[in-house]
Amino acid sequence: MTATSLFVFLDDMIKASILAIGTELTQGQVTNRNATWLSAKLTEMNINVSRHVTVADEHLEILQVLRQLEQESHIILVTGGLGPTTDDFTRDVLSKWSGLPLQYDEASWKWIEDRMGALGIPVAESNRQQCYFPKGSVIYPNPKGSARGFAFQKDKCAVFVFPGPPHELECVWDHGAGADLAKKVPSQERVRLFRWGVVGRSEAELGENVERILRGSGLQTGYRAHAPYVEVKVWCEESALADKKVYLEELDRYLTPHVLVKDGEDLAELFLGKLLMKPSQAITIIDGATSGLLSERILQTLRKPVFRPLFHSIEIITQPRFEPKPVEGVFAIWDVKPTGEWKLAYGLEVMEVKSPYVKPQMEERNRRYIAEMSLYHWMQHA
Repeated sequence: MTATSLFVFLDDMIKASILAIGTELTQGQVTNRNATWLSAKLTEMNINVSRHVTVADEHLEILQVLRQLEQESHIILVTGGLGPTTDDFTRDVLSKWSGLPLQYDEASWKWIEDRMGALGIPVAESNRQQCYFPKGSVIYPNPKGSARGFAFQKDKCAVFVFPGPPHELECVWDHGAGADLAKKVPSQERVRLFRWGVVGRSEAELGENVERILRGSGLQTGYRAHAPYVEVKVWCEESALADKKVYLEELDRYLTPHVLVKDGEDLAELFLGKLLMKPSQAITIIDGATSGLLSERILQTLRKPVFRPLFHSIEIITQPRFEPKPVEGVFAIWDVKPTGEWKLAYGLEVMEVKSPYVKPQMEERNRRYIAEMSLYHWMQHA
């Protein structure tokens, strides 16, 4: 048996659908980041996300979609519409669809009162609608908002409901919903996902060599190109890991010379994580090679709560033309040449790195390559 396409393998998996509710989504005011985030989490659990559906704040449309999704899904994840205003009626539609009456939860009201009081915000009577849940629901904490998540069973379909703001959804996931979802996967169907972030190789070349190496293994493969990476993915049933070890080790040896990250790692997080472990010192990051792309990568990561202690010790400078002096605490890139070379400094050390993407039409990929490779080298020497 040869390595086959991911979709053949997924046909026998637990199937989930994600329903996002909100007129702000259907009108293009807000991007549905929740579906992407949830899909990644579910895929890691060996749950096949078969459909994403986005619906406006319309009772009948939501009801119709739920009736359709329950025919084809083992699990439905619903996001949005749990707020205190008149257009937040997700729980009402879910009650009608499931036949489960809404029940008031006094503990949720107490939570809202305490939270609003701590923030100095008056509690409105309309917040009380956020304290009703379909009968028998498991209610999940949401320390970052007033809308709690919940889950219930509708016939053979498990339903998990999350607030719409992404940071609140992720909080509810971390406070129980994710763990309960994982329990929906039978132990005999649990799968390990291996991921390699490869640079400097084409998707076609990688695909040919990966399939050659895994021929006869029965392992399932997948690929995702997102510049400058091509992500190679391999799924293996946990019960078969010992038998497939020789294939996985050979594949790892082939990929490793071209790999920057594995299993979902992020180089900006790895770099800042090493800085976080060091005694407090002034750090200067100078981006003179990517037109601000690298600066954006670092700033986006710095906004995450875990890295906030670094805010007052890091200075980020975007300056396209300069010649920095090697100084302790300075990480810099500059002097990109048409032939692909650029200079990279970490403290007193300076090195030259070369990009394979030198054609003018590859400019955007080249900038992303420079950003990731620079983070990679900085992370190793931070």
